[in-house]
Amino acid sequence: MAAATASQPEINITIVIVRLISASSLPCIGHTLFANDSLVAAVFQAIDQRSAVINQFALLNALNCRLRLYRHRVASYDRRPSRERIDWRLNKRVMIVRVFSRIRAAALIVGCVAGLAGCAGSVAPEIKRLPERVELSGTFYRGQDYQSGPQVLASMLAQQGIVITPGLLQKPLHLPGAEAQLQQNMQNLAREYGMVVYPLDSHLPALLTQVAAGYPVMVRFTEGSALWAEPRYAILAGYNRQKQTVLLRAGMNRRNLMSFSSFESSFKDAGGWAVLIQKPNQIPANVDQQRWLKAASDLGQAGQEQAAARAKKALTAQ
Repeated sequence: MAAATASQPEINITIVIVRLISASSLPCIGHTLFANDSLVAAVFQAIDQRSAVINQFALLNALNCRLRLYRHRVASYDRRPSRERIDWRLNKRVMIVRVFSRIRAAALIVGCVAGLAGCAGSVAPEIKRLPERVELSGTFYRGQDYQSGPQVLASMLAQQGIVITPGLLQKPLHLPGAEAQLQQNMQNLAREYGMVVYPLDSHLPALLTQVAAGYPVMVRFTEGSALWAEPRYAILAGYNRQKQTVLLRAGMNRRNLMSFSSFESSFKDAGGWAVLIQKPNQIPANVDQQRWLKAASDLGQAGQEQAAARAKKALTAQ
């Protein structure tokens, strides 16, 4: 039951709803029959005093009734909603915004945690045992000609104390003209300078292990995008285990940072080729003895017998 004001009789809610439905559904030509009806006025007052949630149906019909009376200039129409309705609507909107904000925040937190967990889980156990961050110094020649091969080879030889520039290597590498044999020719030329060319396994832990030991690695990777890409030679000179990035010196960029996953993908796309260019007495970390002896034998076949003998002796002496 809806209570009216002190000067007005008690209102039967059933009669109210019926009258309001009739008022909202019948043509407005009949509004003069109840425009001054005290029952209608009491209904409006009673609905205003009650909760909009409880009398939502009656409130809707009452508003329609008021609008019709206003349009036919029979009664004034109060455009201002009651304070209770304003508060209820504001509270409803605030609650909706808070709910969606909390859902979105929870989703972001779950996504971040899952992403971090996935990243942490993708690091190989061998990498977890390495120092957290390493960056090697040394000479680096910038350049993009011939896939940066002469520049990278000159940089690797210069770091071993050989006075050399990329321009001095182009003729021994038969450039231009022998681009297809560049990889093999660079290895042969490094042996002519008395260096041991030690091939590495084509997976990231093997490469980072040598970098952590202080040895830069000569690699080939694919540079570019899905629309355009080409192989390029580079020096793997560092890494950051926490950020999961590698540091490459390639082309015109002395500090080319790539994520572990991006580098592994581009490295494998280019064939997974990686070598160390070492002095005969520089034994790699976790050396494969048979592989080192094979590299020393190749050095001897290139006319560097004394250097090859020193390499074999260094292996037995360790």
